[in-house]
Amino acid sequence: MVHITNYSVQKYSDKFGLFEDGNEASFHDFQDYLNRVYGHKKVDVNNTIWKRILEIIKISCKAVSYLL
Repeated sequence: MVHITNYSVQKYSDKFGLFEDGNEASFHDFQDYLNRVYGHKKVDVNNTIWKRILEIIKISCKAVSYLL
């Protein structure tokens, strides 16, 4: 169930809400988790992960725009 992204399916799991409220974590909570688990690597959600997500979205939009 953890890998199913459909919220309407996840809510029926016995583990729903077990790890975070609503099985969703804010960027702040995610950053806290990364600091606790991988603190020595200093992963920065806003300046590393989020920037990469935006780059991937841009690339995906450009790719799809050529199909229209």
